[in-house]
Amino acid sequence: MKKSVLTLFLFLFSLSEISSQWTLKTNGLPETWSHGWAIDACDVNTVVISIHCTNLQYNVYLTENAGAIWTDINAPNESTEDISIMDKDHIWIATATGRIYSTTDGGTNWTLQFHDETLTDFMNYIEMFDLNNGIAMGDAVAQNPVLFLKTTNGGNTWINTNETQLLGASSGDVWRRLDFVSPEIGYFYSTGGNQFFYKTTNGGASWQETSYNLSLDLVKFFNELFGITYKDNYYNNDYDNPIPTLYRTTDGGVNFNSFQISTAGYPNDFEFLPGNPNFVWFVTSSNLYYSQDMGETWTEHYIMDSDIMGRDIVFVDDNHGWLLCDNGRVYYTENNGSIITDVDENSPSIIPTSFQLMQNYPNPFNPVTKINYCIPDVGTRHDMPTILKVYDILGNEVATLVDEQKSPGIYQVEFNGTNLSSGIYFYTLQAGNFTETKKLVLMK
Repeated sequence: MKKSVLTLFLFLFSLSEISSQWTLKTNGLPETWSHGWAIDACDVNTVVISIHCTNLQYNVYLTENAGAIWTDINAPNESTEDISIMDKDHIWIATATGRIYSTTDGGTNWTLQFHDETLTDFMNYIEMFDLNNGIAMGDAVAQNPVLFLKTTNGGNTWINTNETQLLGASSGDVWRRLDFVSPEIGYFYSTGGNQFFYKTTNGGASWQETSYNLSLDLVKFFNELFGITYKDNYYNNDYDNPIPTLYRTTDGGVNFNSFQISTAGYPNDFEFLPGNPNFVWFVTSSNLYYSQDMGETWTEHYIMDSDIMGRDIVFVDDNHGWLLCDNGRVYYTENNGSIITDVDENSPSIIPTSFQLMQNYPNPFNPVTKINYCIPDVGTRHDMPTILKVYDILGNEVATLVDEQKSPGIYQVEFNGTNLSSGIYFYTLQAGNFTETKKLVLMK
């Protein structure tokens, strides 16, 4: 009898430990809501969510202490379809009425930045990359093109970049079928009319068709090269072939590989860990999944709910993440859901097809940032060193981050600017005949 009790105790303790890796954080939130629309975070403590509480009430809540308490920040009472936060004061929302609002004081005051009913009556997407640069998207009105907006001054003005190219009527969803990885580079699947998967390299001014020629339900890119799309055949009425299919590109949409995967529920969001494109979370209306090979295989992740009704997921680093669900639930993890990853080691599951130096993350930073780079298997002299150095604005070397031979793979290195002054710096990757330089900003 004692053995049975001990076994039951250990089993229950094990379940408690598993579930505690994703902790419910709802203090200050309504007891329930019908829909969780969007979530965004700028650090491990500062997170913002938009929810639909009742038929006539829409709310935006902010936490500055990792969910210990949530505060209603009095956003306009409109359905906030997407949200973007830079810090506790600077937040932008895009609404179902075709408006963009912003606050610079954490919600005390809100400013209407964009509204033009002749161009759009429904905003799908907004992404701010820093305090100045951002992209937004809205559905087409009448025979107008789908609306893509760009700002370079924090939203004080939004410029229509897609005035003539007819890409279809909409994305067919809120933010799920488009993704910008920078103010210039984005991917978009259009519905209604021309149903293609497009790429832009100039902030939406022009679009080119990718090699992907199927319908899709979800798209997410780690950077300009690495991305995944998802097609749920069952929800697309393909009952003869109901197994979902994931498509993966490692060359910016030039080529896609497909994988049939065993997942359930309507697809709602992918989220790459910032450190490595191999590590991906996937939330559906029913389940939460995790992949360590960029979507080729998935493992279901248990959160003590039979049906989590997940909507949106965000990670601010390789450990700290948030999951927004329907029915009054927001979950938080500070250890990547208890899944261990070692992003400092080369992960062999994805071998890049070209050299790449990625933008450091975060940027601006204080005092630590991370830099990812790719070494391909083709055209590489593996007997030659890979060198990654940091320089100040005068060209003086301030740090050598890498100087050794590297086999093909995806790598990450940390740069600590504790002993440096605030300002602009440059980092350069040199590997064989390849050289690339990018800018980083230390802001103390």
